[in-house]
Amino acid sequence: MERVIVMRSRLDIAATIAGEAIVPIIITVLLGLLLYGLTLFQTHYAGFQIVVGSVISSVFFLTLRISRRDALATLLVLFVAQMGLIVRPPSLLHFGAGALFTASYAAALYVFYKAFYLRTIGLRHLHPLVLATIYLLFSLAVSTILILAGRIYLVVEAVRLLHGIETNALHSFVIGLGTGLGVFFLDNGIIRKIRASLATIRLAFKDAFRQFEKNL
Repeated sequence: MERVIVMRSRLDIAATIAGEAIVPIIITVLLGLLLYGLTLFQTHYAGFQIVVGSVISSVFFLTLRISRRDALATLLVLFVAQMGLIVRPPSLLHFGAGALFTASYAAALYVFYKAFYLRTIGLRHLHPLVLATIYLLFSLAVSTILILAGRIYLVVEAVRLLHGIETNALHSFVIGLGTGLGVFFLDNGIIRKIRASLATIRLAFKDAFRQFEKNL
């Protein structure tokens, strides 16, 4: 009986996380659409990294706030799904890059959570920008590691390398900003207020329509 109760509790938590994660994912995707339009959803375009990153970042962070162990397990599941079902990297180099960037998302979120999120509650309006900046720094670090470890600088022109670094940094900044904004909206009840306002407006329209029908 206790096992069933625990299972139901974990399922409820998972459902809550999944429901809340939609908010930062949507915000991040909207930011990505401003940059790439509908090509954002095409897996062979670089912009698709924003879609994948939004899911990983949002679900991982919301799980991290509840359980560090569950967050790591969730990250592993998301990474396997990303590489095995969605991206399917054509080479070991692409697989390594995907693994490093996924790890950098998790590391950036953990640093943000421990160093800023828990300690600067009164400055939460700055958290989205802080998280975006941390993402940017981690992206630069990962790009540097990939370039040096793979000696990519020997076979790729400097201009193309610089473009790749800038693109990855931009994507990371957008993912961090979107995730931060989504969490900020959730923490401050902005989403609930919007839902309540929409419900009030809908109810007012219904009442007005009913009154209109009575007056006919």
